[in-house]
Amino acid sequence: MNKDLKKILNSAIVPAIWIVFMWVIHIGIWLLDIHHEAVTNFGLHTQKTSGLIGILTAPFLHGDWNHLISNTTPFFILGTGIIYFYRKSAFLVFLLSWILPNAFVWALVNPSYHIGASGMVYAFAFFLFFSGVFRRERRALVLSLLVSFGYGSIVWGVLPIQEGVSWQSHLFGALMGILMAWLFRGQGDLKKKAEEEEPDLYEPGIPIWDYKSLYPPPEGMNYPEDEK
Repeated sequence: MNKDLKKILNSAIVPAIWIVFMWVIHIGIWLLDIHHEAVTNFGLHTQKTSGLIGILTAPFLHGDWNHLISNTTPFFILGTGIIYFYRKSAFLVFLLSWILPNAFVWALVNPSYHIGASGMVYAFAFFLFFSGVFRRERRALVLSLLVSFGYGSIVWGVLPIQEGVSWQSHLFGALMGILMAWLFRGQGDLKKKAEEEEPDLYEPGIPIWDYKSLYPPPEGMNYPEDEK
């Protein structure tokens, strides 16, 4: 199996498992017809001690099938991208994207219920985009452009323009993604890979203007000015 393909497949394992849990839980709630009970018991009920459990459980609950489907694809693609390109910091990015946005929502938002994995999706997207901005590496910047082209429209989700949507989760997810991109800007595999594939063109001790030493002609050939 191709080495890059194997790495992609390995990177997709954790997002895939997470998505399986989301779907199994949603199917179970749908079959048992206990959506209201699930939200009131395991949703993120802000500023209520009983709602603290929602910091951990709310990302696995969704309002309906459309809500679940809309989170599934970006979660899988962005989560896989984080593990593939930023393996060293991927665990902390997943953990903090899961906990921090919900913790801030619980502490700062007026009493209400919040569910869904969209806060994590926003954290993933903004982490990937701003990692490229902060690192200023060619591959990271290309990845940032791909994220902006694919998910640039989600930026509108941080504004309270759609009723019934937890824009606060989106906002805090985005802010946490930017913060993590800054904190982890010195970690990741991209810089190491770039250095391995793009070695210095100049040997130490050879002046850059000494082109004959830097670029010697093939054996048996000379530069025109050296021919007699």
